[in-house]
Amino acid sequence: MRQDYTMRILKQDGRTKSGVRTVSTTTWPNQDHEGMVRECSGLAHLYPAHNGYSFEFDPVMRQVRNCQTGAMVAERADKPYSCSVASEAYWSN
Repeated sequence: MRQDYTMRILKQDGRTKSGVRTVSTTTWPNQDHEGMVRECSGLAHLYPAHNGYSFEFDPVMRQVRNCQTGAMVAERADKPYSCSVASEAYWSN
């Protein structure tokens, strides 16, 4: 399935609490999972793993079921669950 993906380039960094820092965040429109794997492998020569770089990618949107109507709706994947129409907390306020 083709959709938009958010790709993050990360680098190991001992100065941060998590041990990694974000180098770049980019949205790739109209891609599929295999296309994103190809994009990451194509960028591997610029950001080599032996220098501490890694790639992560996630879909921008996700499909959830509306708790009130039961209809499937699209919402941003990074939306907190309490703000999602799929949660009872959203509808109880």
